[in-house]
Amino acid sequence: QIVNEERRLYSELHLANTSLVQKQRQLSETVQYATLASGQLRSEGQHMGRALVDAEVASKLAETAEQRSQRGASRDDAAEEADGDGQSDNKVLMAWKQVHSELMTEAEQEAAELAEMNRRVANFTGHLSAAIMEQQSQIAGIRREVAQRRREHARLRGRQARLAALLQSATASASAAHAL
Repeated sequence: QIVNEERRLYSELHLANTSLVQKQRQLSETVQYATLASGQLRSEGQHMGRALVDAEVASKLAETAEQRSQRGASRDDAAEEADGDGQSDNKVLMAWKQVHSELMTEAEQEAAELAEMNRRVANFTGHLSAAIMEQQSQIAGIRREVAQRRREHARLRGRQARLAALLQSATASASAAHAL
């Protein structure tokens, strides 16, 4: 019975160790995935930031061009000519402002997505780390139980040896008593 109990405990220990290795591998893969995804999102954010800066510069250039055309236009024929150019400058300015606004919205969405992904990864890795610690605790408990069973087994073998010696002594005494 003790031998079967030890076998069962070793089987549980092996299963727990295998589970621990799988969870550690899963945690490692999760961290690698999160690092890769986070890097990609940061890279997209940098590209988005550059596009935002470019759109802002273009908007300022369009505003400057519009201001110059408004200041430089005279009240005669040049004013009529400038009105046509001013309208196209105004359209360009509005288009650049729209692009800038859209890029700002996308940048905010990207930042929110990155924050949400980081939160989920942190939550998942926290749960996985807790599961790993629980598994390690379970392994330690099984090892303690195995050690206790070994001590008990050794104690029982010692008791068995003493009882066997006592039996042998009693049998020898009984044989000696019958021989007399």
